Amino acid sequence: MICQESHLPPQLQILLEEKKKKPGTFVYRNSMYMYLAVCYGRKEYSGCSVRIEECWRTEKTLFLRTQLMGPAPGEGEEAETWPFIVVRCPQMDVFCVIEP
Repeated sequence: MICQESHLPPQLQILLEEKKKKPGTFVYRNSMYMYLAVCYGRKEYSGCSVRIEECWRTEKTLFLRTQLMGPAPGEGEEAETWPFIVVRCPQMDVFCVIEP
């Protein structure tokens, strides 16, 4: 499930503020959930979105693949943005593979 910013734990919000500035992925876990985050770094235009291409689980691994979608022609405005997505899953003992 895609997690809205307003539902992120405060510690994860702080971590995202640091990490979203550069492209990368990470997993944050607490006692109830694990959060898979994909950050695409700084973009010089608005209107980007992140799409989940695939998400599946094997016995010991959870896979997530995303794609950055640019704005439609004529819709993006010149503005600094930092597109990212956070997927929340129930806490489980698996290895996570995240592909942006």
